[in-house]
Amino acid sequence: MGSREVLAIEAGPTHRYGQEMLVAIRSVTDLPVRYAVITHRHPDHSFGLGALVDAGVEVLMHPAEAAGLAREGPALLDLMTVLVGAEWTEGTSTEAPSSMVEEDRLVDLGKRPVDILVFEGGHTKGDLVVHDRTSGVTFFGDLLFVERAATVPHADIGIWLTHLDRLEALPWTKGVPGHGPVLEDPASFADTRDWIRFLHRRVADAVLTGESPAEILDPGVPAPYAGLVEAGPTFSRAVLQLYRRYEAMDPAALDALVEQPPPD
Repeated sequence: MGSREVLAIEAGPTHRYGQEMLVAIRSVTDLPVRYAVITHRHPDHSFGLGALVDAGVEVLMHPAEAAGLAREGPALLDLMTVLVGAEWTEGTSTEAPSSMVEEDRLVDLGKRPVDILVFEGGHTKGDLVVHDRTSGVTFFGDLLFVERAATVPHADIGIWLTHLDRLEALPWTKGVPGHGPVLEDPASFADTRDWIRFLHRRVADAVLTGESPAEILDPGVPAPYAGLVEAGPTFSRAVLQLYRRYEAMDPAALDALVEQPPPD
């Protein structure tokens, strides 16, 4: 929030959530909500954006993620409706955002400069990170999970690890992850970094040695990671997602990927 206007982050999973978010913002300020940044297309972050567009908010998103939302959103919305009930998803649509952010952008909310930073190809094809220059508070989106197992349905783990290095080096004071508690200690980056590195190496090794997904999953989540929230179901999904991807790779290329693991 600046002296002139407000920037919101994410829109939540439904139209109802987006409306309630705007009500919550208006309970603490009368300033207009000028912008809303949707960090990526996953439903828990993006499906409420219609409520913000309806309210005249300029909703910002990376074009690759907007395209993914248009392509995958309707089927995911149908599934969500089955899972949680039509009374919760009523009015929800997967409409397009107002504006696209293809490169880093600075917005001024009135004596409050805010950076919208583009990170392509890591967690998704176009994650956005919001860095408040005044306070140093940084919203990392799903590039960072704290105390929770990170999800990888659209991830390139090698690129993601490089992004984590760049994020950790930003002049942030407090960090807001996509999932998990607010952090002040860079050591919390290990929750994401170690987990995705483990997934990468375990699945790639299995593909190269002929292990099946069932053989990977049978022992369960190894002890160092079992305490992460949602570790079990996230591990099951991640193994299947990565296995299909790595199995389709040329064995020599996959072998090189394992011999030269993603950077620290």
